Amino acid sequence: MRSKKIADDSEVLVGISDVEALTGYERTTIWRKSRAEPPTFPRPNYVGNRRMWRLADVREWLSAEMARSASSRRGAGNLGAIAGAK
Repeated sequence: MRSKKIADDSEVLVGISDVEALTGYERTTIWRKSRAEPPTFPRPNYVGNRRMWRLADVREWLSAEMARSASSRRGAGNLGAIAGAK
């Protein structure tokens, strides 16, 4: 039996272990970022007493972080060139 590929991950929920694996952050850091005001990481949904994140939210956050990181690297490179020019 072949498994169906999930076309829409907007309803897929992942637990803390999966979020740790996706982000590289430890659970304490994820908790702090999601509880900050304003939050700097998606807030979890609670299923019973378990914290679960929408996979789509985590992926969206990762994309935004990569874009932010890339733009800061470009900016740092330009600053380095400016600082080195005499």
